[in-house]
Amino acid sequence: MAELTQPGWKNRRSRPSRDHMDGDGSGCACGIEEILAEASLVKPGFDAIFAEIEERVGPSTTPIVQQKKIKLDGGGVLRGGGRDDERAILKSETRSPTSTAPNKGAPRIAQKCFTKYLKTAAKAQANPLAFINDMVRGTMAFTSCGEMLRALEAIETMQGRRLGDGSLASAEFQIVRAKQIYEPKSPLLYGDIKLNIRVHTDPAGGEAAPPHNCELQLNIVPMLEGKGTPSGHGAYEKWRDLDDEHWGQHGSELPPKLLDMPDDYRAKAMRIVHSSQDAYRDGAIAFTNDTARERVLAKVSEMTSAAAKRVAEIERGDAG
Repeated sequence: MAELTQPGWKNRRSRPSRDHMDGDGSGCACGIEEILAEASLVKPGFDAIFAEIEERVGPSTTPIVQQKKIKLDGGGVLRGGGRDDERAILKSETRSPTSTAPNKGAPRIAQKCFTKYLKTAAKAQANPLAFINDMVRGTMAFTSCGEMLRALEAIETMQGRRLGDGSLASAEFQIVRAKQIYEPKSPLLYGDIKLNIRVHTDPAGGEAAPPHNCELQLNIVPMLEGKGTPSGHGAYEKWRDLDDEHWGQHGSELPPKLLDMPDDYRAKAMRIVHSSQDAYRDGAIAFTNDTARERVLAKVSEMTSAAAKRVAEIERGDAG
């Protein structure tokens, strides 16, 4: 299956700059600034959609402990003495597990462009920024798979409808990708559902936003509680960095099985796995034992197929 791309970005000439990988890219004027500006235009529309979905499906808003990166006043990640194994220092906060997040920052966008998507973009003769589909994002938490299944069904019916009260923006969306990483189980034991929705926004008195792919994540509360521990979030970041390193060296994702990894990766991966399994064990057990689990997986599979057909129809329409 072809990688999902941002509308209009495949053939854009404005490329990302490596300057963003080690800092904020001050003074830079590359494609990253351009896609950041686009994301800021679409965020009010995404927030309006998120708020209406939240009102419709009633996800959990009971506060849980979560990890947040400490930022400098200027917005950059704390560096120097504020790093631990090349990770930003994390701070524990108690807040709702259902919320939108700040838009993804330039350093992480650049990192993905020059690792995970570098060879993909070259093969497709596309701008690597075309494959960044999670700059605008949010998470919804549910106490059971049954609640999550009802939410998926409701979200599916809300496609193509004008949402929002006009105070921020009115917007509509289409599901253009659906995937789950609960099964087969990752060695990290973490799992979630990710929906990429293509948002069309009409701002309230502002600049019009082009269509833009955003990410809506759905999960069960016990899994998010594991993510809220320092070891859980830390394992995720370390695995992500190791995966980026593997993409850079081998042009492919880190193999999911330890035995399939190159020797120089296996020892690092084992340490991450041990930490992650301690954090996510309860969440993995809760998902596995939930009686609605199979129906959730079947629904995501159905939505995956429908989204692929939808994207093909959109692309045929654009070509025509």
